[in-house]
Amino acid sequence: MRDKRCGWCLGTILIINIILIFTMTACGNAKTLRTESNSGKSSKSSIGSTADNKIYGEMKGESGDAAGLTSEDEAESLSAGLTYTGRDENLYAQNFAIDRYEDGSRLLSVANGDRYLVTTKDKGDIADIPEDVTVLKEPVDNIYLVSTASMDYFVKLNELSKLSFASLRSEDWTINEAAEALKNEDIIYAGRYSEPDYELLAMGGCKLAIENTMIYHSPEVLDKLHDLGIATMIEYSSYEEHPLGRLEWIRFYGALTGVDQKAGEIFKRECRLLDDMDTEGIGDKSVAFFYFTQSGTVNVRVSDDYVPKMIELAGGKYAFPDIITEGKKSSIDMTLEEFVSAGSDADVLIYNSTIDGELNGIDELLDKNSTLAGFKAVKNGEVYCTTISLYQRPMGCADLIKEFNTILKGEYKDGEGEFIYKLR
Repeated sequence: MRDKRCGWCLGTILIINIILIFTMTACGNAKTLRTESNSGKSSKSSIGSTADNKIYGEMKGESGDAAGLTSEDEAESLSAGLTYTGRDENLYAQNFAIDRYEDGSRLLSVANGDRYLVTTKDKGDIADIPEDVTVLKEPVDNIYLVSTASMDYFVKLNELSKLSFASLRSEDWTINEAAEALKNEDIIYAGRYSEPDYELLAMGGCKLAIENTMIYHSPEVLDKLHDLGIATMIEYSSYEEHPLGRLEWIRFYGALTGVDQKAGEIFKRECRLLDDMDTEGIGDKSVAFFYFTQSGTVNVRVSDDYVPKMIELAGGKYAFPDIITEGKKSSIDMTLEEFVSAGSDADVLIYNSTIDGELNGIDELLDKNSTLAGFKAVKNGEVYCTTISLYQRPMGCADLIKEFNTILKGEYKDGEGEFIYKLR
């Protein structure tokens, strides 16, 4: 009886092992098939898949690099059917390039290596065009706008009609024109960046999805959009080191939508707003720009971020001048002790409302942490808060610098600021 039981057990084990081996082999084959299938998708470059060559580097924290832009030599030799006329000069922006051709076509390059030819021609009508170049036939419309900061460029250019879909609902916009367009259904909500409504986009004839680098956390979305024949563009305006570089991206969007001259005029006009700005008499006044995190730490911008640079352009000094990180992090968390040590003597405190909303008064700030009561700026009544519209309005860069300047000169007046207000 015992021998029979042993035989039965051995037989059972043998059968289980066979099943396991079969299952593992099948899974391995399936994995191989999926890999081959994905490789097949990646090789489809007719609409320039960004995911194919840059995505994994981005997910590891590498950022856009101006070295990824198309060289002028490459632009000149792009196609035998295009006569090169030259590259537009950028004054501040480092993460895009615009090259032009005799027939009016424009080659737009982005720092991640992606290239887009805006033209009146079909791709098949352009001789030997490289496969990795995304051809966008004019007019470039029916756009799904996922990069919320880019909305401001379309508004300023009066090109909202080029947008058909957005990733925010009406109530989530602080830009009135965008909110109204969503409310009136001139632009349709098509889902968040990680969960777009593919059916809506496909049925609506979406031509282009403009993303920001958050999409690198959802690479499968890029693949799906490409499968549907929807081109994708990942914009890098937020990676500009110079504050006016972010402003200059309006020239990129002007070239995309065909209103280059208007974009150039707007850019020059915004820059001129700073020409008459007076920084005399400010002296060594310093500004601490921060917010409290839920964990009790203090989040501050790194020294080479665009916010500290705007403070410097306004004539002030950033209270944390030595905070430098690897990569492209825009901010870091510091302990309360570190914040007190570096920021207690700052002449001005500006609370960043982006995460937990706007504050109604100094009492609300002190409720978050009473230690601030001993800060120089609190004692002198020089405490301010940003409005929630700050990060949806890159075209307000010059105005924000002037608001910093007004505060530093002691000339701030209630109700005059669009991006900053005083806490009482």
